[in-house]
Amino acid sequence: KTFVRPILSSCRMFHHTPVQRLTEAGKWVVLECASEDRSRGYAGIFRLAGATGQVYHFYPKGLDASRRYRLTYDTAKRSQEKDGGTLLDEGLRVHVPGALTSELLLFEAL
Repeated sequence: KTFVRPILSSCRMFHHTPVQRLTEAGKWVVLECASEDRSRGYAGIFRLAGATGQVYHFYPKGLDASRRYRLTYDTAKRSQEKDGGTLLDEGLRVHVPGALTSELLLFEAL
């Protein structure tokens, strides 16, 4: 509530995966929201039943290359710091161990 709610009404939303058809198992659904000033954002990475691997290579779109971010893996309960430029250029390998599970990533500029 304290992280998402303040930016939800004015955030920019990025759809990283295509629309999923209800008649197909689907692989991944990835949605990202970022504040207008690119100081914070979050992404939900959802592994669907049709995904064959446990890793999604995520390239954020709503960050500032000149900033450094605290990146929190909310589901895995761990965090680290990374440069925005590195995140934009190299992305992140996000581990989602089981079908129909997810990881919530939180980005906050330092």
